[in-house]
Amino acid sequence: MAAKLATGKELLPNEFSGGEETNAFLRRLGFDGLPPERRSIQQNLERILSRYTSARSSEPIGQEHEVWGIFEDLHEEFSELQAVESEPTLKVSWSAGQGVWAKVPWIAFLDSRETTTTQNGVYCLILFRQDASGVCLTFNQGVTDPHDRLGAREGRKLLHENANEIQKRAAELSPNGFRLDDEIDVRADPGLGAEYATSTIAYKLYEKGQVPADKEIEADLAVLLSAYDDYL
Repeated sequence: MAAKLATGKELLPNEFSGGEETNAFLRRLGFDGLPPERRSIQQNLERILSRYTSARSSEPIGQEHEVWGIFEDLHEEFSELQAVESEPTLKVSWSAGQGVWAKVPWIAFLDSRETTTTQNGVYCLILFRQDASGVCLTFNQGVTDPHDRLGAREGRKLLHENANEIQKRAAELSPNGFRLDDEIDVRADPGLGAEYATSTIAYKLYEKGQVPADKEIEADLAVLLSAYDDYL
């Protein structure tokens, strides 16, 4: 029985033997029948940096949007990294907004021994700058719960004190290129930017167009998750 391609061309039984022979024949017709090659973490981070500002300014958010799909791909890719898979209490989560695109989208690594939400506790967090000029790997804290319990002023004070204390115990991050200070710049609106400056314990910036290869990203994340584990 003959097989038929999307092009409308029929393949006779002796032409459709399977394996590389079939794949080569399909490629010659411009239809290889193979699944698309999976993009790397580096490529997906760069794609978000290239597409996010235009999506946020003029395109509706939704699961069918290209950028949403990239975040889902990154969620899967980060979840499969050895440094993540080896910690059964670690969960990867992400948000690009609800109803509208977030100004600063993120991907979080939450350990259930500490927290299951970005609203409280300590966790690792990938932050995309509001102007999409770069992405930061960070050791961070939830802001919402301290603010709700203590008010904005006292909440910020508590976060600042916690950050200073944890920085003393995470000195191993510095030789690996992470900064341990309150000068992170996510290029966000004043209020949001100030909150991240207060809550962030350590951070490392990848500039747009200079995001490193997956091997380096995985090594940086492994160091960050190790500091998180030591904290816990």
